[in-house]
Amino acid sequence: MIALAHLRGAVVVRAVRRALLSALLISATSEAVSGAEEPSVGVVLDYKPTTARISISRNGQKNPIAARVGAVVQAGDRIDVPAAGSIELLLSDDAVHPYAGPGTFVVPATRPINFVGRLLRGFEAAFHGPNFSASADAVTRGGDCGPYDRPEPIRVPILRAGAKIKAGARDLRLAWSGGCPPFEVSVHRGEEELGSRTGLASRQARLGGLKLIAGEHTVRIADGRHHTFGFPLLVVERGPAVPAELRGDTRLGVMARALWLADQENGAWRVDSLETLRPLIRDHNPLAGNLEKVLLWKGPDRISRTE
Repeated sequence: MIALAHLRGAVVVRAVRRALLSALLISATSEAVSGAEEPSVGVVLDYKPTTARISISRNGQKNPIAARVGAVVQAGDRIDVPAAGSIELLLSDDAVHPYAGPGTFVVPATRPINFVGRLLRGFEAAFHGPNFSASADAVTRGGDCGPYDRPEPIRVPILRAGAKIKAGARDLRLAWSGGCPPFEVSVHRGEEELGSRTGLASRQARLGGLKLIAGEHTVRIADGRHHTFGFPLLVVERGPAVPAELRGDTRLGVMARALWLADQENGAWRVDSLETLRPLIRDHNPLAGNLEKVLLWKGPDRISRTE
Protein backbone atom coordinates (compact mmCIF):
# COMPACT_ATOMS: atom_id res chain seq x y z
CA MET A 1 0.00 0.00 0.00
CA ILE A 2 2.83 2.37 0.87
CA ALA A 3 4.54 1.62 -2.44
CA LEU A 4 1.29 2.25 -4.32
CA ALA A 5 0.82 5.55 -2.53
CA HIS A 6 4.36 6.59 -3.45
CA LEU A 7 3.71 5.62 -7.08
CA ARG A 8 0.49 7.64 -7.21
CA GLY A 9 2.30 10.59 -5.63
CA ALA A 10 5.08 10.43 -8.23
CA VAL A 11 2.51 10.36 -11.04
CA VAL A 12 0.78 13.42 -9.61
CA VAL A 13 4.10 15.29 -9.27
CA ARG A 14 5.02 14.55 -12.87
CA ALA A 15 1.60 15.70 -14.04
CA VAL A 16 1.93 18.93 -12.09
CA ARG A 17 5.41 19.52 -13.56
CA ARG A 18 4.10 18.98 -17.08
CA ALA A 19 1.26 21.41 -16.46
CA LEU A 20 3.64 24.04 -15.10
CA LEU A 21 6.02 23.57 -18.05
CA SER A 22 3.15 23.92 -20.51
CA ALA A 23 1.99 27.09 -18.76
CA LEU A 24 5.51 28.56 -18.93
CA LEU A 25 5.85 27.72 -22.63
CA ILE A 26 2.47 29.28 -23.40
CA SER A 27 3.42 32.39 -21.42
CA ALA A 28 6.81 32.66 -23.15
CA THR A 29 5.21 32.22 -26.56
CA SER A 30 2.62 34.89 -25.79
CA GLU A 31 5.35 37.30 -24.69
CA ALA A 32 7.39 36.57 -27.83
CA VAL A 33 4.38 37.19 -30.06
CA SER A 34 3.37 40.35 -28.22
CA GLY A 35 6.96 41.62 -28.25
CA ALA A 36 7.69 40.55 -31.85
CA GLU A 37 9.26 43.17 -34.07
CA GLU A 38 7.29 44.77 -36.86
CA PRO A 39 8.35 43.50 -40.30
CA SER A 40 11.16 45.20 -42.21
CA VAL A 41 9.65 47.08 -45.15
CA GLY A 42 12.45 49.12 -46.73
CA VAL A 43 15.66 51.10 -46.32
CA VAL A 44 16.93 54.64 -45.96
CA LEU A 45 17.84 55.60 -49.52
CA ASP A 46 19.29 59.06 -48.86
CA TYR A 47 19.17 62.01 -46.47
CA LYS A 48 20.25 65.66 -46.61
CA PRO A 49 22.30 67.42 -45.50
CA THR A 50 24.89 64.79 -44.67
CA THR A 51 25.46 66.55 -41.34
CA ALA A 52 21.79 66.30 -40.35
CA ARG A 53 20.99 64.42 -37.13
CA ILE A 54 18.07 62.25 -38.21
CA SER A 55 17.03 59.47 -35.83
CA ILE A 56 14.78 56.44 -36.04
CA SER A 57 12.79 55.44 -32.93
CA ARG A 58 11.51 51.87 -32.76
CA ASN A 59 9.04 50.18 -30.46
CA GLY A 60 10.80 48.06 -27.85
CA GLN A 61 14.14 49.89 -28.18
CA LYS A 62 15.21 52.49 -25.65
CA ASN A 63 17.70 54.36 -27.81
CA PRO A 64 16.98 55.75 -31.29
CA ILE A 65 18.90 54.51 -34.31
CA ALA A 66 20.95 56.87 -36.46
CA ALA A 67 19.49 57.21 -39.93
CA ARG A 68 22.17 56.41 -42.50
CA VAL A 69 22.06 55.23 -46.09
CA GLY A 70 21.12 51.55 -46.13
CA ALA A 71 19.54 51.44 -42.65
CA VAL A 72 16.64 48.97 -42.75
CA VAL A 73 13.34 50.41 -41.50
CA GLN A 74 10.36 48.63 -40.01
CA ALA A 75 6.67 49.41 -40.20
CA GLY A 76 5.80 51.81 -37.38
CA ASP A 77 9.28 53.29 -37.02
CA ARG A 78 9.18 56.99 -36.13
CA ILE A 79 11.67 59.17 -37.98
CA ASP A 80 12.55 62.55 -36.50
CA VAL A 81 13.66 64.98 -39.21
CA PRO A 82 15.01 68.40 -38.14
CA ALA A 83 14.33 71.70 -39.85
CA ALA A 84 16.13 72.04 -43.19
CA GLY A 85 16.62 68.25 -43.19
CA SER A 86 15.06 65.62 -45.44
CA ILE A 87 15.11 61.86 -45.84
CA GLU A 88 14.06 59.42 -48.56
CA LEU A 89 12.91 55.86 -47.90
CA LEU A 90 12.81 53.13 -50.54
CA LEU A 91 10.05 50.72 -49.53
CA SER A 92 8.93 47.33 -50.77
CA ASP A 93 6.32 48.95 -53.05
CA ASP A 94 9.37 50.13 -55.08
CA ALA A 95 8.38 53.75 -54.44
CA VAL A 96 10.57 56.45 -52.93
CA HIS A 97 8.89 58.07 -49.92
CA PRO A 98 10.35 61.56 -49.23
CA TYR A 99 9.95 63.37 -45.91
CA ALA A 100 11.06 66.96 -45.27
CA GLY A 101 11.57 68.40 -41.80
CA PRO A 102 10.79 69.57 -39.32
CA GLY A 103 8.55 66.74 -38.20
CA THR A 104 8.16 63.16 -37.05
CA PHE A 105 7.11 60.66 -39.67
CA VAL A 106 5.85 57.09 -39.23
CA VAL A 107 6.99 54.38 -41.66
CA PRO A 108 3.89 52.90 -43.31
CA ALA A 109 3.10 49.20 -43.33
CA THR A 110 3.93 47.72 -46.72
CA ARG A 111 4.86 44.22 -47.84
CA PRO A 112 7.62 42.70 -45.64
CA ILE A 113 10.99 42.24 -47.34
CA ASN A 114 12.08 39.25 -45.21
CA PHE A 115 15.24 37.62 -46.71
CA VAL A 116 15.91 40.75 -48.75
CA GLY A 117 15.83 42.73 -45.52
CA ARG A 118 18.32 40.41 -43.81
CA LEU A 119 20.78 40.81 -46.69
CA LEU A 120 20.41 44.58 -46.71
CA ARG A 121 20.73 44.80 -42.92
CA GLY A 122 23.88 42.66 -43.09
CA PHE A 123 25.43 44.93 -45.70
CA GLU A 124 24.50 48.08 -43.79
CA ALA A 125 26.19 46.71 -40.65
CA ALA A 126 29.28 45.64 -42.57
CA PHE A 127 29.57 48.85 -44.62
CA HIS A 128 29.67 51.02 -41.52
CA GLY A 129 32.00 48.62 -39.69
CA PRO A 130 35.80 48.85 -39.40
CA ASN A 131 36.56 46.77 -42.51
CA PHE A 132 35.04 49.36 -44.85
CA SER A 133 36.11 52.52 -43.04
CA ALA A 134 39.13 53.40 -45.18
CA SER A 135 38.32 55.70 -48.06
CA ALA A 136 39.12 54.78 -51.64
CA ASP A 137 40.12 58.38 -52.37
CA ALA A 138 43.72 57.76 -51.31
CA VAL A 139 43.93 54.92 -53.81
CA THR A 140 42.49 56.89 -56.71
CA ARG A 141 44.72 59.85 -55.86
CA GLY A 142 47.86 57.72 -55.91
CA GLY A 143 49.34 60.06 -58.50
CA ASP A 144 52.82 59.87 -59.92
CA CYS A 145 55.60 57.93 -58.25
CA GLY A 146 58.80 59.68 -57.26
CA PRO A 147 62.10 58.51 -58.76
CA TYR A 148 63.04 56.63 -55.60
CA ASP A 149 59.60 55.32 -54.67
CA ARG A 150 59.02 51.59 -54.48
CA PRO A 151 55.36 51.13 -55.42
CA GLU A 152 53.22 48.39 -53.96
CA PRO A 153 52.28 45.45 -56.23
CA ILE A 154 49.09 46.02 -58.18
CA ARG A 155 45.99 44.57 -56.50
CA VAL A 156 42.51 44.37 -58.07
CA PRO A 157 39.97 43.84 -55.25
CA ILE A 158 37.07 42.78 -57.49
CA LEU A 159 39.15 40.00 -59.09
CA ARG A 160 39.38 37.63 -56.16
CA ALA A 161 40.96 34.19 -56.44
CA GLY A 162 38.78 32.07 -58.73
CA ALA A 163 37.03 35.10 -60.28
CA LYS A 164 34.26 34.19 -62.74
CA ILE A 165 32.05 36.02 -65.21
CA LYS A 166 29.23 34.94 -67.52
CA ALA A 167 29.91 34.69 -71.25
CA GLY A 168 28.56 37.26 -73.68
CA ALA A 169 29.14 40.81 -74.89
CA ARG A 170 30.35 42.44 -71.69
CA ASP A 171 31.86 45.56 -70.20
CA LEU A 172 34.50 45.07 -67.55
CA ARG A 173 35.02 47.76 -64.93
CA LEU A 174 38.13 47.56 -62.77
CA ALA A 175 39.87 49.53 -60.05
CA TRP A 176 43.22 48.78 -58.46
CA SER A 177 45.85 49.91 -56.00
CA GLY A 178 49.63 49.90 -56.33
CA GLY A 179 51.89 50.49 -59.29
CA CYS A 180 52.91 53.77 -60.91
CA PRO A 181 51.06 55.57 -63.72
CA PRO A 182 50.60 55.57 -66.59
CA PHE A 183 48.81 52.21 -66.71
CA GLU A 184 47.79 49.83 -69.47
CA VAL A 185 44.93 47.35 -68.96
CA SER A 186 44.11 44.50 -71.33
CA VAL A 187 42.05 41.31 -71.45
CA HIS A 188 43.41 38.17 -73.13
CA ARG A 189 42.12 34.76 -74.17
CA GLY A 190 45.31 32.83 -74.65
CA GLU A 191 47.50 35.02 -76.83
CA GLU A 192 44.56 36.91 -78.32
CA GLU A 193 43.95 40.40 -76.96
CA LEU A 194 40.22 41.12 -76.68
CA GLY A 195 40.43 44.74 -75.59
CA SER A 196 42.73 47.26 -73.95
CA ARG A 197 43.10 50.76 -72.52
CA THR A 198 46.41 52.61 -72.48
CA GLY A 199 47.87 55.81 -71.02
CA LEU A 200 45.69 55.70 -67.90
CA ALA A 201 46.60 58.25 -65.25
CA SER A 202 44.10 56.98 -62.67
CA ARG A 203 43.81 53.54 -61.14
CA GLN A 204 40.52 52.54 -62.72
CA ALA A 205 39.20 51.72 -66.17
CA ARG A 206 36.26 50.33 -68.10
CA LEU A 207 36.84 48.00 -71.02
CA GLY A 208 33.74 47.96 -73.19
CA GLY A 209 32.39 45.64 -75.84
CA LEU A 210 34.34 42.55 -74.83
CA LYS A 211 33.11 39.39 -76.57
CA LEU A 212 33.68 36.71 -73.97
CA ILE A 213 33.24 33.00 -74.64
CA ALA A 214 33.61 30.18 -72.14
CA GLY A 215 37.22 29.51 -71.16
CA GLU A 216 40.17 30.88 -69.25
CA HIS A 217 41.05 34.54 -69.65
CA THR A 218 43.63 36.87 -68.14
CA VAL A 219 43.39 40.52 -67.13
CA ARG A 220 46.79 42.21 -67.40
CA ILE A 221 47.75 45.54 -65.85
CA ALA A 222 51.11 47.10 -66.65
CA ASP A 223 52.40 50.25 -64.97
CA GLY A 224 54.79 53.02 -65.93
CA ARG A 225 57.75 51.12 -64.46
CA HIS A 226 57.11 48.23 -66.88
CA HIS A 227 55.83 45.90 -64.16
CA THR A 228 53.03 43.65 -65.41
CA PHE A 229 50.56 41.77 -63.23
CA GLY A 230 48.18 39.08 -64.45
CA PHE A 231 44.80 38.15 -62.93
CA PRO A 232 42.93 34.99 -64.03
CA LEU A 233 39.28 35.36 -65.02
CA LEU A 234 37.19 32.30 -65.88
CA VAL A 235 34.35 32.85 -68.34
CA VAL A 236 31.45 30.39 -67.95
CA GLU A 237 28.10 29.89 -69.65
CA ARG A 238 25.92 30.15 -66.55
CA GLY A 239 26.05 31.83 -63.18
CA PRO A 240 24.77 30.60 -59.80
CA ALA A 241 21.06 29.75 -59.50
CA VAL A 242 19.43 32.74 -57.82
CA PRO A 243 16.95 31.96 -54.99
CA ALA A 244 13.30 32.55 -55.90
CA GLU A 245 12.88 35.32 -53.31
CA LEU A 246 15.65 37.34 -55.00
CA ARG A 247 14.34 37.24 -58.57
CA GLY A 248 12.15 40.34 -58.34
CA ASP A 249 12.79 43.46 -60.39
CA THR A 250 12.22 46.03 -57.65
CA ARG A 251 15.16 48.20 -56.71
CA LEU A 252 15.44 46.50 -53.33
CA GLY A 253 15.31 43.11 -55.05
CA VAL A 254 18.07 44.04 -57.50
CA MET A 255 20.23 45.35 -54.66
CA ALA A 256 19.71 42.20 -52.59
CA ARG A 257 20.45 39.99 -55.60
CA ALA A 258 23.74 41.81 -56.14
CA LEU A 259 24.62 41.37 -52.46
CA TRP A 260 23.83 37.67 -52.59
CA LEU A 261 25.84 37.19 -55.78
CA ALA A 262 28.83 39.06 -54.35
CA ASP A 263 29.30 36.47 -51.61
CA GLN A 264 28.87 33.33 -53.70
CA GLU A 265 31.88 31.00 -54.03
CA ASN A 266 34.04 33.17 -51.77
CA GLY A 267 33.51 36.28 -53.86
CA ALA A 268 34.17 34.72 -57.27
CA TRP A 269 31.10 36.42 -58.82
CA ARG A 270 31.77 40.02 -57.84
CA VAL A 271 32.23 41.22 -61.42
CA ASP A 272 28.71 40.04 -62.24
CA SER A 273 27.46 41.45 -58.93
CA LEU A 274 28.64 44.89 -60.06
CA GLU A 275 27.03 44.34 -63.46
CA THR A 276 23.72 43.60 -61.70
CA LEU A 277 23.90 47.03 -60.07
CA ARG A 278 24.49 49.00 -63.27
CA PRO A 279 20.87 50.22 -63.73
CA LEU A 280 20.78 51.47 -60.12
CA ILE A 281 24.21 53.10 -60.41
CA ARG A 282 23.09 54.93 -63.58
CA ASP A 283 20.12 56.25 -61.60
CA HIS A 284 22.51 57.54 -58.90
CA ASN A 285 21.07 55.21 -56.26
CA PRO A 286 23.15 56.00 -53.12
CA LEU A 287 22.80 52.49 -51.69
CA ALA A 288 24.00 50.92 -54.93
CA GLY A 289 26.83 53.46 -54.91
CA ASN A 290 27.96 52.21 -51.50
CA LEU A 291 28.11 48.61 -52.71
CA GLU A 292 29.90 49.72 -55.89
CA LYS A 293 32.67 51.25 -53.76
CA VAL A 294 33.02 48.08 -51.72
CA LEU A 295 33.13 45.81 -54.77
CA LEU A 296 35.68 47.92 -56.63
CA TRP A 297 37.96 49.04 -53.82
CA LYS A 298 37.64 46.94 -50.68
CA GLY A 299 37.51 43.24 -51.53
CA PRO A 300 36.46 41.93 -48.07
CA ASP A 301 35.79 38.23 -47.49
CA ARG A 302 32.08 38.82 -46.92
CA ILE A 303 30.07 41.81 -48.03
CA SER A 304 26.75 41.10 -46.32
CA ARG A 305 26.96 39.72 -42.77
CA THR A 306 23.72 37.81 -42.21
CA GLU A 307 24.75 35.70 -39.19
